[in-house]
Amino acid sequence: MGAGGGEVAATAYILLRRTLEETRRSAVVKFTLRQKTRLGTLRVRDEALVLQSLLWDDEVREPEFAAIASDVRISDAELAMAQMLVDQFSSDFTPEAFVDEYQLELRALIEDKIRRGEVAGTEAPPPAGDEQGEVAEVIDLMEALRRSVERTKQRGGPSVGTSG
Repeated sequence: MGAGGGEVAATAYILLRRTLEETRRSAVVKFTLRQKTRLGTLRVRDEALVLQSLLWDDEVREPEFAAIASDVRISDAELAMAQMLVDQFSSDFTPEAFVDEYQLELRALIEDKIRRGEVAGTEAPPPAGDEQGEVAEVIDLMEALRRSVERTKQRGGPSVGTSG
């Protein structure tokens, strides 16, 4: 075949991204982070797939607090004023405008330890592949897609839903 593992991964990524984009859908997915299976959505933003973590059904609680239960009357003027305020503060989301203070403080701490010579050596990460150094098996993308479609048909529908 001649295609390396990187090419297959890139093809699968682009195929999934374009499929979601052209069908105007988001995919509900399961993924593992820190040894825990989580629920999320995959959406297309510009040229990238974006993963957004969701809560499991049992993690969502019913809202039970006084503000919801109280009988408050909002005048049309109050609502109009609040909407004007929201409009004044509205703008396009620019991720670079937000700063992760924890990361900044952590980097400053690390740099300070380096300056003072309080750094311990670390080992290089293990090479990709298995213990024998073999490269991960390259899959036939079309065959994998075909098998997945067949399994879904046999089960009578998708095991994990998509949303439109």
